Amino acid sequence: MLRQSVNNGKDVLPLPPQHIWASDPRTSAIRRTLLLRWAIISISVWIVCFLVYLIFYGASRYPERLTKHLHVILVDFDQEQAGTVFLQAFKGNPALGWIYRSPAYYQNDPDRLIHEVNDGNVWAAVYIKAGTTQLINSTINSIFTTTYESTVPLNPTITFIYDEGRSISVPFYIIQPITNALMGISARYSAILLNQLNQRLLSSSNGSIVLSINSVLIGPALSNPLRYTVLNIHPAFSYAGTIGTTLGYLFLWVIAVAHVGLTIGITSPLIGKFKIIDIILFRLFYGLFQGLIFAIIFSLCVLWFTGAPLHGIFVRYWLFNWLAIMTAIAINGTVTISFGDFAEFVLLIFLVLNLATGANIIPLELSSRFYRIGYGLPLYQCMSAGKHFVFGSFTHLSLNVGVLLAWYFGILGFILVITYYRGKKQEQKLLEKQRNGEESEEKENVD
Repeated sequence: MLRQSVNNGKDVLPLPPQHIWASDPRTSAIRRTLLLRWAIISISVWIVCFLVYLIFYGASRYPERLTKHLHVILVDFDQEQAGTVFLQAFKGNPALGWIYRSPAYYQNDPDRLIHEVNDGNVWAAVYIKAGTTQLINSTINSIFTTTYESTVPLNPTITFIYDEGRSISVPFYIIQPITNALMGISARYSAILLNQLNQRLLSSSNGSIVLSINSVLIGPALSNPLRYTVLNIHPAFSYAGTIGTTLGYLFLWVIAVAHVGLTIGITSPLIGKFKIIDIILFRLFYGLFQGLIFAIIFSLCVLWFTGAPLHGIFVRYWLFNWLAIMTAIAINGTVTISFGDFAEFVLLIFLVLNLATGANIIPLELSSRFYRIGYGLPLYQCMSAGKHFVFGSFTHLSLNVGVLLAWYFGILGFILVITYYRGKKQEQKLLEKQRNGEESEEKENVD
């Protein structure tokens, strides 16, 4: 509302509200200020909007071109004809980043491949069992006797190991290319075996009925000689768990924003009435207490809807989520106090950057190099550890906790300093305002 001071004794009479297009000098000045602020805010919003979309959508641009960064181990324990066909098929397939290892690397122990996947060294592992060629050849040889028994269809000879709980994109980017390759391997080897069988039948001098019957019986067996079995070491058994370990931490961030806003709102009027250090300590311990309660609620809801057992998991999961939300509160508080009116813009960009680099949709290996900074951001650590607690999937839990602790205590030290400095300045302004008010009252009393 425009106001005009009119001397009428000690009274000040306000002007009535004016139209925004009024031509008087004071309205014109206010209108210019309004338009200038509107322009600044609008341009700022446009820039932030552009950055948000650029960062978020840029993370998932052409992921199919970067699938070679998803490493898969291939091991030929057979070391004969079937194993050769197995490896040759993958060498001509650029779908993923294949790593070829010899059986000696794992001391001829296929179980060691499970540890490779479980420890997150690779996204999957595929191996062909030892003795596969001998098993198939013995089956073919048996048709020339009266003791033929088809054992090929009953015993898968290739094992495919992966970890579904590590990423929701595993079925599309990992499982589909490997299963397609395995089906192609079996068809190729089937053609080789049938060709060899036909040559032997043509050159065989034994034309008995038994041989003819056995050659017919073995046909279905040789149509799919290299069958595979799939071992999912950590199934993502619950959609609720998948959401809880990805977007669930986004909700924690929103709660942290609301908490910081409310805390600053109820404590800012106390500046000038209490010591600054008292207000800082209240904010700190109030945040710790509220974070503890938020973490309990979040942990219970995720584990409850997921169906994961509470015993042995809940306390550790709860404490980790407490650290996660305290880190979010510290970051939100620092940005809010430091950037003032532009804090919302900074927080929005930081949140979108975390979402784009958090590997909640696709692995970071499928994004450009810029997004690898996600390995050092808080949200990626939260999602990685959350999948470990809920699904038991790969994580460096100690690293996740260490990164969050570094963020929390680094931000905490900064926010304590900046809060004390800003609080002192605000306290001085209030004291000066009070002094000026007292001096004006004294002058009025003298007059």
